[in-house]
Amino acid sequence: MHQNPLITPEASAPFAHHLRETEALHSEHATHWQGYQPRGMYFVKTTLRENPVADQGRPVLLTPGGFDPLRGAYSDALIHDMLATPGIGSVWEAHYRYQGQCGYGYPPLLIDDIAHICAHSHTPPLLVGMSGGSLLLAGGLLLAAQHQAKPSVQAALILGMFLPGFENLFVRLLLPYYRRPSMQEKIVRHCGHPYLPQTDVATRAWWDTHPEFRRLVEQPQMKSWGRFPLPVELLFFRIDTLSRRGIKRMRQLFDCNLHSKLIPGHHRSLRKGVPEADAAIIDFCRRHA
Repeated sequence: MHQNPLITPEASAPFAHHLRETEALHSEHATHWQGYQPRGMYFVKTTLRENPVADQGRPVLLTPGGFDPLRGAYSDALIHDMLATPGIGSVWEAHYRYQGQCGYGYPPLLIDDIAHICAHSHTPPLLVGMSGGSLLLAGGLLLAAQHQAKPSVQAALILGMFLPGFENLFVRLLLPYYRRPSMQEKIVRHCGHPYLPQTDVATRAWWDTHPEFRRLVEQPQMKSWGRFPLPVELLFFRIDTLSRRGIKRMRQLFDCNLHSKLIPGHHRSLRKGVPEADAAIIDFCRRHA
């Protein structure tokens, strides 16, 4: 008999997101990043079992999408291939946790966490963010660059960028479909937790306070840099969520490279593996490790 993922021992544990334990991979929950204890997230840190000096390599920090499924937002194969890339030592998957609830994302804390990581990492990471999590990654990067000359980040890849107020027609047509009760049940099964609606409400409420990130997006001339001080790349699905105006604003702020090759199909999760997206992420790691 299939067990409800919301009432399994794992789902009710203090840290519910799964560990990637295979013949090649070892992972553990982590509550600190290079001496810093985030307030809105924790991590699943994964290394190769055969790599005893993993901490000497460059870390990769992954942010999930808004769904933040307990089973992970990226595939085991992708994690393994990132760790097999020369120069990469460890992969840290950020996961949301607010008021003790794993999967519940509270943007004010999450943005502060990412901004701190982007400003104070003694070993600069590679950053990869997708979908709803790309909002956090972009926001943290912008705040770090706004308040110091050089963020402590090697490079960043933003996949399937989402920005409130810059959604395209695809998103507006899709929203009624996602609000159906039958679809909400499927989303809960996919996530393994019921906190996506609260995360969405908290994100909209935070955005409506006109935080510094929003002011920069809406008024790019307010940026304190001439050219963004580290490489940032944008990668999209063929059918994605960001409007042309949103893409223009991202390029104005980050002076970023826009991948010309789109990922086939529509905006979706990478948990089961999307070969074209995985290949682009591995290539990014190889070029910047």
